Amino acid sequence: MSTFRPKDIIQFDKGFPVMCPEIPAYYYKDNHPYDERPALGRLNIGEPKHAASSVKALRDEITVLIKFSFAYTKTPVDSGILERFINHQVPDINREPFIIPPGLYIVTSVSEGGLNSNVYCETYQPVGRVYKFYFTGGFGGYGLARVVEV
Repeated sequence: MSTFRPKDIIQFDKGFPVMCPEIPAYYYKDNHPYDERPALGRLNIGEPKHAASSVKALRDEITVLIKFSFAYTKTPVDSGILERFINHQVPDINREPFIIPPGLYIVTSVSEGGLNSNVYCETYQPVGRVYKFYFTGGFGGYGLARVVEV
């Protein structure tokens, strides 16, 4: 059974592991660098998550495909024009790291499930962006050295 209840206010310190259902998919390997769909991912409070998918990898993949198509048809390709075309079609992206800041969060719900409970939280008295995440603990072991009810 969870030691937390809805409407509890909790202080999260840097390094506490949580699951975030709203992090854009491009922060994870093997996702398209323009994929903005929300994805569920693990991260630590206060530690930045950098985009794992690369525009360079996408450009390289497209270049290989185009060169293969030209080679298959025995058609010459101008590498300079191809590079300018690819750079124009697949522009650079400057992504800021995704980070859930340490601080106060409110428990919105708790789901009990056997030995583990998921405790769902969101930003307490937000100024700007609202962060939503959950953490899981077994036998009430939520790393209470880092999570303290306020």
